[in-house]
Amino acid sequence: MILAAPFHQTGIKILNSRAASLIPPQAYVHLHVSFILTNASSPSPSYFSLPPSTTISKAIFATLDTGSPARPAFNSLNYLRRLSPAIGARFGEGQWHVVKMFSRERLEDDLLREIFGEGNVGKAWRKEWEAYPVLEPVLKESDLAPVRLDQGLYYVNGFERLVSTMETEVRLFWLCFCARS
Repeated sequence: MILAAPFHQTGIKILNSRAASLIPPQAYVHLHVSFILTNASSPSPSYFSLPPSTTISKAIFATLDTGSPARPAFNSLNYLRRLSPAIGARFGEGQWHVVKMFSRERLEDDLLREIFGEGNVGKAWRKEWEAYPVLEPVLKESDLAPVRLDQGLYYVNGFERLVSTMETEVRLFWLCFCARS
């Protein structure tokens, strides 16, 4: 059996094994992801205190390490794709785009109107989640969960403190597993 989920978030109880005691707790970065349908071809320059004629990028990344007490409202903003005219017409006039934004706090409707302009947000979907592990130094072997928890029980998230994406963890698991076979 392969367990491919953050163990302490699953609620799984492992009976007749000491496997659960081998998995150290892991802190995660709490994030909000918002998918926005907008007919704005880019974010509004006024949101960034720029003149209306300014061209704004369709991919914006922010950092919290600015030295300023003011924190950015979002970590990233990316225009993913344009909707077909047939699908976009369900939301109103113009060319509609799907935008994905990550943030530390929920992006409220008022803020989305500031970012994209009044009347330019058709719909927003939001998800709040524990996105990826907090990067902390690995100081001793017991900071990492073993990949093999017990006979026939493998835990791919044992790599999680070293690598923060499940896709990479699964590849690493198979590389390690196949190398040992």
